Amino acid sequence: MNQTKAITVLRAWGNKGYYVFTKHELAKLFPSDNPKTFTESLNRLVKVGLLQRACRGIYVNTHAIPPDGYTIERIAKKE
Repeated sequence: MNQTKAITVLRAWGNKGYYVFTKHELAKLFPSDNPKTFTESLNRLVKVGLLQRACRGIYVNTHAIPPDGYTIERIAKKE
């Protein structure tokens, strides 16, 4: 996945209220990538700050966090 496509997809899901994802959910959002490419792309998105690794296998879209203050609870529900 390229960064532009990732921004577009994550922005669309952020507008729907989804901003905490498991690695498996992110893989479903980008089905055309093989597992190795997906993992490398995911690491790049974390490095540039588009995603933040909350814990192992859980990622937060940093540009779509709503101000409701329930991010920790949503991360906990994903585990």
